[in-house]
Amino acid sequence: MKEKKLDVKSFAEITAYHEASHFVLTLLMNKFDSSFEKPSEATIKVIIGESYKGQIISPLPGVSEEKELANDETLRIKQIFGSCFVLLSGYYSYNVFYPGDSNYIMEFDMDDRVKKKVAKYTNLKFIKLDEILENLKYYGEGDDVKKFSTLIHKEFNIPSDPDVIAELHQIIGFLFYQLDNMLNENAIKDAIELVKDKLVENNGKVIEGKDLEDLIVKTEHRIINVDITKYLDACERTYQDDSWSSWLLPTLPS
Repeated sequence: MKEKKLDVKSFAEITAYHEASHFVLTLLMNKFDSSFEKPSEATIKVIIGESYKGQIISPLPGVSEEKELANDETLRIKQIFGSCFVLLSGYYSYNVFYPGDSNYIMEFDMDDRVKKKVAKYTNLKFIKLDEILENLKYYGEGDDVKKFSTLIHKEFNIPSDPDVIAELHQIIGFLFYQLDNMLNENAIKDAIELVKDKLVENNGKVIEGKDLEDLIVKTEHRIINVDITKYLDACERTYQDDSWSSWLLPTLPS
């Protein structure tokens, strides 16, 4: 495991990129399927001495109890992977906006882990993906990778035991490959930068109401010509073919 020390400004910026990626991916999925609701709140709070917070409120199909998946099999599969994209986009954003490695996931290690109080400096840990998947039982239900794992296990009937860690790793590797292509599209990167800047500007405040509506409109304008369907199609084909390792030999259509 590797570590890097962050000052509070860098900590706030990385948090904002994480949440901005959730925000933009949620809007992209909303364009594809209106059952993915637009965010109703957006916030980061990275202030020394106060409890840490980063949150985009938008219930996801298959993840939130109030959001059931479609009965149609093809749409259902695409909804599952759409929710996976939203969940994993925050973690993968570190690999796009900072020098990262998709074999690792970055986590913050705060001195006060119970109250999550922000200190002057915070350790950023680089944890191997295999290690995280092997220890997910120790993660809280609110963790995005834990939510991803729960969704995949439940919907694809993958047993929850150590023997399937390799399969889960292949699936998340495939999704990370798709996210790498997706988040590096210029329009999507620009949209994430827009939302990131707004979150940093409003550090400690909840963006809601008219301010949120304006941010959604501006973000949607940035991604107006982006279609997430090709990425969902790639996931659906790979699921049907059971060829998760194909991300090693990319075949995503342009």
